[in-house]
Amino acid sequence: MASEGQPENTSAAHRRLRLTFDLAFWRQQEQIEQGRALDGKLGQTVGFNAAMVALFGTAVLLIGAADLSTIGVFMVIAAALFIANAVVSTVAFLIGRWTLSPSLEELRRYAQHESEDEMLRWVIDEILLAVRANERVLRIKETLVAVAIALTATTAVAIAVAAIRVAL
Repeated sequence: MASEGQPENTSAAHRRLRLTFDLAFWRQQEQIEQGRALDGKLGQTVGFNAAMVALFGTAVLLIGAADLSTIGVFMVIAAALFIANAVVSTVAFLIGRWTLSPSLEELRRYAQHESEDEMLRWVIDEILLAVRANERVLRIKETLVAVAIALTATTAVAIAVAAIRVAL
């Protein structure tokens, strides 16, 4: 049924615009949450790595391994992996700049001259551009997080091998 003074198709078109806007806005918010979750994983990875290296180094000093050359290679490998992980994680943290469009200033300027439906179309287009840009950022960030996790696992293996060598 048509609204007062409006044909049916205009009302239906406006509802479609609102639905499209809501979905685009939701997707943009979802991307930001995904980025925050990836940052949380990075923080845990870096913390776990630092704890592993520090605890193992302390254990070696406390045990007083007579022949550090037997575990030295593994400690150097673990330290190199830790540094690589720190670099990868830092880059991944710095990549977290999200595109949020339109800006409030642009929105204010546009709203002064356009109808509600025209403004909604423009806002939807702007959000979709931001979502596309954010998808690229998310893919890069996800790849870097996967590399950081792999480096953490490799560091754990190097430390485990060194610990076994100390025990023998």
